[in-house]
Amino acid sequence: MIKKVIKWWLIIKLSAIILFVLFYFISSNIVMNNNQDSHDQVIYLQDNGRHIDIIIKEDNKYVGHGWGSEVFYLNVPTWDDLTINVTCQALFTKPNSLMHITYHNQLKDDWIKINVSNEQLDKMKELISKSFKTINGERVFRSNGYTSNDIFYEANGSYSIFKTCNTWSNSILKNSGVKSLLWTPFSSDISQLYE
Repeated sequence: MIKKVIKWWLIIKLSAIILFVLFYFISSNIVMNNNQDSHDQVIYLQDNGRHIDIIIKEDNKYVGHGWGSEVFYLNVPTWDDLTINVTCQALFTKPNSLMHITYHNQLKDDWIKINVSNEQLDKMKELISKSFKTINGERVFRSNGYTSNDIFYEANGSYSIFKTCNTWSNSILKNSGVKSLLWTPFSSDISQLYE
């Protein structure tokens, strides 16, 4: 009896993994909003190889916006701190999410430039704003950041294997009418759209 239970448990787990991989390969190859005209506004994407920030110029500063797992953000200040335990906790326990705001004084050479319309930029700002948890209209402070130029706020939504930091960034682009993918959990898929 125990052998049968283990066998079915393994079959179910393996089937779920196969379905996830198939879903990823299909959805990450479907480009959304591909017909982009020339626009007057500019945003940037910053890809560190694992995570995408959306950067918008505000008041002469470049402000990076990232959404992600509280577990990742607060326990993994550098990728050397990443462990299997933290990864499993972030992907499978639906932890709380945070908004990570980073202030940059100047453009960086490795940022990806994207031209957008006024309407797309306004929609993007609206969607990013809705990602913050608020009390009486004010953002809820969670923690100081890794340096003096960044800060964490509490965010709406829970992190999971299906809703990662990169699916958030891709969703912001997609729902703003900017070129994006149907779905992807990986930053490289988004960056490659603009190569």
